[in-house]
Amino acid sequence: MPQMYLRRFAEHRGRRRYELTVRRTAAIDEPFPAMVGNTLVERGYYWGTTLEGVPHHVVEDFFSHLESKAKPVFDAMLDAPEGALGSVQPAV
Repeated sequence: MPQMYLRRFAEHRGRRRYELTVRRTAAIDEPFPAMVGNTLVERGYYWGTTLEGVPHHVVEDFFSHLESKAKPVFDAMLDAPEGALGSVQPAV
């Protein structure tokens, strides 16, 4: 989960510190605070190896680059005073 997205649901606690209230499915009645950078994280999920067996992080680097490019677009939509959809609302 991109941190830029999770920050939208978090409380700003200081310079580059955003805190969420989270729950474990095994203890759903016991909420606890967690920093955005420690939430929905699985280290090495997109790591890979080349055909020669050399480790790389190409996919992870690609997603980081993509997320940084998408952030201004998300911010513009989500910060718009008229809402993310503007005056165009889907038909019900």
